[in-house]
Amino acid sequence: MRTVKVKGPELTGAGAELICNILKSDCDFSERTIYLNDSIDMDMAYRFKITLERMDRSYGDIRIVLMSPGGGEPAGWSIYDCIREARNVVKIDGYGAVWSMAALVMQAGSFRRMAQSCRYMLHAGSMELGNDDQRNVMSAGIECQIQNKRYIQAIATRAGRTYKEVWQLWNKESFLSAAKALEMGFIDAIIPYNEFPSKKGKKK
Repeated sequence: MRTVKVKGPELTGAGAELICNILKSDCDFSERTIYLNDSIDMDMAYRFKITLERMDRSYGDIRIVLMSPGGGEPAGWSIYDCIREARNVVKIDGYGAVWSMAALVMQAGSFRRMAQSCRYMLHAGSMELGNDDQRNVMSAGIECQIQNKRYIQAIATRAGRTYKEVWQLWNKESFLSAAKALEMGFIDAIIPYNEFPSKKGKKK
């Protein structure tokens, strides 16, 4: 029997197996939730596409928990497109960091929320060329311009902002609080805290 140690009573049996499966696969089909909790790369995009397509076959809202410092542009756009193609409502909850390409992924959601301590960041990406042929360098520069325009336009359109407004944030690497992201239209709501238990009636 599998056992998972947590603070308090240990989980055993089916409960432990479920947690282990979630940690291994980054998804929970019983709750229709997918976890994107690392740098965005093609392996993540591949696993995400398989999981989302399978989950999207049945009716019901899908939740994505997004915790990412960003990553590769092709992988980020792949995840963005997969979410936009989903038949079901896809809700995205951001925690910790929604940076760079993750900021784009957030905009694919039907309903977007951020935790109160989460930070949303826009900036220009980077590219390593090394000692490459000059023609390849020029071609890469053109591709960078295309990708930058796509990135800024997609975020601006979803947020209801002008291209220039988003470009100004992107151009100087801007970190936004959840409150500022909400004000700018990058999210639809802030995830509320639960109230602390009341201390009334406790003896000193």
